[in-house]
Amino acid sequence: MAIAILGSQSASASALLESTGLTLTFPATATSGNLLVVGVAWVNHIAVTDNATISISGWTQAVHQARSGDGDNQMNGTDIWFKISDGTETDVVISFDASANRKHVVQFAEFSGIDGTPLDKTNSFDQASLVNSIQPGTTGTLSQADEVAICAAGWADDAWTGDSWDGDFVETNAFHQQGGSDTDVSLALAYDIVATTTALNPTHDVTGTAEDAIACIATFKGAASTAFDTFAKRLCMMNFGE
Repeated sequence: MAIAILGSQSASASALLESTGLTLTFPATATSGNLLVVGVAWVNHIAVTDNATISISGWTQAVHQARSGDGDNQMNGTDIWFKISDGTETDVVISFDASANRKHVVQFAEFSGIDGTPLDKTNSFDQASLVNSIQPGTTGTLSQADEVAICAAGWADDAWTGDSWDGDFVETNAFHQQGGSDTDVSLALAYDIVATTTALNPTHDVTGTAEDAIACIATFKGAASTAFDTFAKRLCMMNFGE
């Protein structure tokens, strides 16, 4: 079964200042066996000396990149979380640490055709200086050719006039920009369904004033081909060639 994104099953949401939690409601109940992915980005509202703690009950943290000791309106972290759906999920509830002097943005997407134990490669990068582009760092060679790569790029601003990804990465939702009192945060969540094991290190570019950013990447393995898939592929090759 080929990997596919469920275009109608993607959404984003944001929490205001000093919130300790955020619920993102799915457009429809998730399908059993599908991969559910959320990206989370957060910025400081006041100067902090600690890393934010995020938890999502029943989900697995694929990659976490946090920064400590930063001042007002600076990036504090970006995460990617995932789970294999049991067919009952209608939302995801993200819980934040008690200090809560941060603003958060969450993006969600659902994919079919995924292995039951999907996580393969991860990496992340903290860009503390002011930039207009960021990469998460290379994944290294993938374990198999059939995978989906997910990249989350969090930015400490909401004044962007545009954004783009290089290569074949496509955003799951519109670039989510959350403004407000003193603290702004933006999050882009993009994916690339790949057919080779080539290492990945995508670039996210933004148009506007340079800011600090944090990016993460995780790749997830596709499900093994069934006997029917193999038969269909051979039949297609017999009729149309390779």
